Amino acid sequence: MCGRFANNETIPVLAGRWAAAGADGAADWQPNDDVRPSQRMPALLDGARGLRLGLMAWGWSRDFARSEDAARKPTFAEAFARRRCLLPAEAWFEWQAGEGGKRKHRLRPDGLATWALAGLWEPVALPDGGRSAAGAAGSWLDGRPAPAPLPAVASAC
Repeated sequence: MCGRFANNETIPVLAGRWAAAGADGAADWQPNDDVRPSQRMPALLDGARGLRLGLMAWGWSRDFARSEDAARKPTFAEAFARRRCLLPAEAWFEWQAGEGGKRKHRLRPDGLATWALAGLWEPVALPDGGRSAAGAAGSWLDGRPAPAPLPAVASAC
């Protein structure tokens, strides 16, 4: 998965869909059809106060991890063990090289309006006082058989 995805749902809709309480600042979210690294996006965290929906900066020092190797990478090991989150999305983007350059494709699981990427987060202080999050999309491989991939629908952008 690349580092860009889409989430066009509002915080009230996401909070209702995921049965989550909105955290401070969550109402500032504006639906975005092309969330890019460093931009704020909704994240679901489960803690002592239950499931909360807040905003985090997308990206992790220009480094991404796949679920298969996140636990082994020193950059992600502690967050993998202690700070997981869900990142609601409706599509992600991939590029395919071809004649005339790269072409952007929008992919989404077939039959799902909104789903979530598995994510990790670090309590990194941002200039505006927020937190930083990084995505690690995919299935967690912890000795169990990997689930079958979701059928995806692709469309050229």
